[in-house]
Parts: sequence; C-alpha cells; structure tokens
Amino acid sequence: MLVSRRVGDCVALVHARGVPDDEAFGRALDELGRGAAVFLPFTYADATLRPQQRRELASTLARHRVRVAAIVESDLQRRMAVAVGWFVPGLRVFSTAAEELEEAYAFAIPGGGGPLREAILDLHRVADVRAPLRLPV
Repeated sequence: MLVSRRVGDCVALVHARGVPDDEAFGRALDELGRGAAVFLPFTYADATLRPQQRRELASTLARHRVRVAAIVESDLQRRMAVAVGWFVPGLRVFSTAAEELEEAYAFAIPGGGGPLREAILDLHRVADVRAPLRLPV
C-alpha cells in the first residue's frame, strides 16, 4: 500500500506492504513533478518497488532536483539508501527513532511543520500500517 499527500512544498508518502499499484505510484510521481521541493517517504521493511518504478522515481527526483528526507524502518534498507545517497545530492536517510524523525521533519520543512506531522499520522491511518508508530506531534 502506498498513500501520498502534498503538504505545501512537500510530498509526504507512506509505503507499507509490498509493491504499490501503478495508479498510487503514478499519483505520487505526479505530485513530485508539480514543483515539490521536498519528498518525505516513510517506508516500511515489507515495502518494495518494481525495477521500473525505481527507475521512474530516480528519474523524477533527478529531473526536479527534489530534496529527499527518507524515513526507513529496516536497517538493511536504510543502509542501502545511505549508499545511494552518496551519489544523489539532497538525499538524507533517517530511522524511525523519535529523535531522527524530528531531524527528518526539520530537514523537510524548517521548523518541523505541524501540518506535515498531521499528514504523516493521517497517511499511517489510511495505509493501515500493521504497527502504528508513536510519532511525535
């Protein structure tokens, strides 16, 4: 399941359970292509993308020079994302630990942004994430 929402200049996204359908994935890419300055994906260990989706996402991010604050649950996926970040300017990777969530919000929107936090909480409810996190509000 993949759900996304635009909050000001940021596209927030929650991705859990498997590969997203093309429609949901396309909506998220469309939002990124409409002048988003920041992409805040919240990705769980049981989530993945097809190779074509990975290419489309990389192309969209490169074309629009979007800053990315990736919040990643899995240690392995986080390490892979950090390695990718060595070659992708503007990509920062964060864990789901409370203090790192604060850093991710601050990176995404200076001051942390209350509406962004509310959107992330709501997207978790919509995605029906298996183990709701205690996200700082």
